[in-house]
This record gives sequence, C-alpha cells and structure tokens, in this order.
Amino acid sequence: DFFAGSGTTGEAAAKHGRRFVLIDESPEAIAVMRRRLAGHL
Repeated sequence: DFFAGSGTTGEAAAKHGRRFVLIDESPEAIAVMRRRLAGHL
C-alpha cells in the first residue's frame, strides 16, 4: 500500500495471514504503523 496512513491495510492482511508492504512518506504515519503492527512483524 503506497499510501499506508495508519496501516489499516497491513493490519487486515496480517489478520488473514497475508504478507504486506506499507509505504508512507510521513514520519508520523510510520510511527503509528509501527505501534499498530508491532505484534504482526
């Protein structure tokens, strides 16, 4: 997902056992994704 924002797509993919790649240029968005997906990485 090239506009990953808060990582919703990645979280959904992880819950279904799928691999994912998230990209965002915002450092704030990346920090949110890291916290949100910490248990899935």
